[in-house]
Amino acid sequence: MHGRLPHRSVGTLSAHVGTGSGTAVHSANGFEAPANGNVRFRNIFTISLASGTIDHVVNNIGEAATADAVLPRTVTNLP
Repeated sequence: MHGRLPHRSVGTLSAHVGTGSGTAVHSANGFEAPANGNVRFRNIFTISLASGTIDHVVNNIGEAATADAVLPRTVTNLP
């Protein structure tokens, strides 16, 4: 799954039980924001909890968070 929610319950749903759910998601970025001097991030991170991949932390910047290396990938200052 790329660029979509792995599980979505729509507003017309009248009953649902989700048990033991898990997904492997692939996302290009953990965060996305307009690239200008008035939009700033400090000490943000992404992490893959043993399932899926996040290619970058924010706006195509930062290392990939992958299932085979469960480590936080951090961007300390943007811009």
